[in-house]
Amino acid sequence: INAVTAELKAAGGNVYALAINNSGVIRATTVTHEGGRILLKGDSVGSTVENSGTLDAHGESGAGGDVVMTGENVGVMNGGMIDVTGSTSGGTIRIGGGAQGQDPSVPNARATYFAPVAILRADGSLTGGSIILFADQSTRVYGTLSAKGADEGGHIETSGGWIDIASVPVVS
Repeated sequence: INAVTAELKAAGGNVYALAINNSGVIRATTVTHEGGRILLKGDSVGSTVENSGTLDAHGESGAGGDVVMTGENVGVMNGGMIDVTGSTSGGTIRIGGGAQGQDPSVPNARATYFAPVAILRADGSLTGGSIILFADQSTRVYGTLSAKGADEGGHIETSGGWIDIASVPVVS
């Protein structure tokens, strides 16, 4: 999928559409190349949203884009890569919720999983971006997170009701 904004949304009420599972490549870039916006959303209770492919919302001549994954259960599986790097500043990645679960624009997940062989990148040449992994009940983070910037590092938050974080490289 190549688009300025890409949104995949599970259809409410359809038991067969309660899961979103991306294993391909989704790219969203704007005309000004300041990054795009990619939304993977599960609307109803019991929805599972997983990504094992590439979500690419990098900014070629400005800020990186925005990637949001929401659902009752959200996972970035092995092989999954989300890239919101920017030529000036990194973008924003929100998986399972917003900052400390308090962002009303991003519904909170019950469980969030980030696999050991997965990558989230929100780097910028000047300023790092923001990465948030949240869940009301359990947040499991095992992959590689990066929000680097030459002038100022970015923000990485892993939070929720119960958190398990493996000792893997975390760069900010």
